[in-house]
Amino acid sequence: MIRKVNAMKVRIERDEILKGLQKTQNIAEKRTTLPVLSYILMEAYQNQIELLATDLEISFKDSYSAEIITEGSAVISAKTFFGIVKGLSEKSIYIEKKKNNQIYISDGRTEYTLFGLAPSEFPSFPSYEDMYFISVESAVLKEMIEKTVYSIAGEELRYNLAGIYLERISDPESKLRMVSTDGHRLSLIDKDVSGLDHVELQKGIIIPKKGVYEISRLLDKTGDVKLGIKENTLVIKKDKMVLAVRLLSGEFPDYNSVIPKSNDKDIKVLRTSLMTALLRVALLTSERFKGVQFNISDKKIHIISENPDIGKAEEKVDIEYKGPDFQCAFNPRYFVEALECMKSEYINLSLYDQSSPCIITGTGDEGFLSLIMPMKLKEREW
Repeated sequence: MIRKVNAMKVRIERDEILKGLQKTQNIAEKRTTLPVLSYILMEAYQNQIELLATDLEISFKDSYSAEIITEGSAVISAKTFFGIVKGLSEKSIYIEKKKNNQIYISDGRTEYTLFGLAPSEFPSFPSYEDMYFISVESAVLKEMIEKTVYSIAGEELRYNLAGIYLERISDPESKLRMVSTDGHRLSLIDKDVSGLDHVELQKGIIIPKKGVYEISRLLDKTGDVKLGIKENTLVIKKDKMVLAVRLLSGEFPDYNSVIPKSNDKDIKVLRTSLMTALLRVALLTSERFKGVQFNISDKKIHIISENPDIGKAEEKVDIEYKGPDFQCAFNPRYFVEALECMKSEYINLSLYDQSSPCIITGTGDEGFLSLIMPMKLKEREW
C-alpha cells in the first residue's frame, strides 16, 4: 500500500476499530527512544482501514471495514487513540487528517484534535509475499505455546534461552516441536502438522518471548492460521491479519542431552491431588527456602516443607508405585506450572535418583513432557 499524504477522511463503527486498537497496544512501544514506535499507522483505502503497529521486533497489521470518504494515511499515538475510542459513547466515529498531520476525531458528541506524525516516518512492514506458508490449526498452535511458554528463560539469564525453540523432527513422520528451558526445567511438545517439509526449519528457530505472547493472543480455539518462515522472520497470517516476528539469533542448546533415558522409577498419581497438595505445602516456602522434599514409598508421596522463618507443612498424596523408598527435592512452583497446563486425569512421574531430573507425562497430553531438575537434598535450606 502506497502511503498517501493527502487529507484522510473515514467513518467507522466504534466497536470495529476498537478491536484493532486493542491488538496494537502490546506491540506499540510505550517507552522508547524512537517516538514513532509508540504510534500506529492508519491507512484508509478500498472501503477499509488498515492498522499497523511495530516495535521493530514484532510487526502487526489488520484491516477493518470502514466508509472511506477520502483515501489517505495518518500516524497517531497508539495509547491515546485507544483511550479515546474506548471512551466514546456513540456507535460511529469520524476521523480526519488535517494540516500538519493533525488528526480530528469525533463521535458527534465529543471532539478531539491530536498531533500526529508524518506517515513517511513509520517503519516499513517486513516483506512476506514470497514466503511459503503452511496451514496450522489455531488450537494446536495455541496448545503448544501454552505448554512451553511458562519455562522460557528471562533475557537476563541467557539471550538464546529467552524464547521458544521451534523445529521440525522426524518420528518417523515430520512433526512440529516446541521446546523451552530456563536451565531449571524444560518443556517439550510435538504435534503432527502437514507441509513441514516446505518450511525453513532445518536448523530450528528461536521465537522471542514477546513474540510468543503476541502469537498466542491472536490465536482462536477454532480455524487455521498460515505459518511462514524465511531467514530471520516468522510470519503468522489469519484472514487479513498479519503478525511478523523477528527471530532471535544464536544457537539453542542441545536439550536432548539433558532428557534422561534411564529413569526406572514410575509413579502414577492423580494430577489435581498432587497439584493442590503442592500449592498448600508451598505456602511455607519463600525466596530463601524454595524447596519441598518428596519422601516416596509404596503408596504415598509425603511432601514436606520446612522453613525456619515460618514453620513446617506436610501432606501425603496417594500414588501407584512399585519400587524402593527414596527421597528427592524440587521447587514446587515448577511442578505446579507444569501440571496446570496439562489435561490428563492421571500423570506419570519418571525418576532415577535424587540427583536426576523428573519427567512428567500424561496420556491425555500426547506429545508433551515436562522435565524438572532436582534440588540437592544435602544443600537444601529448609
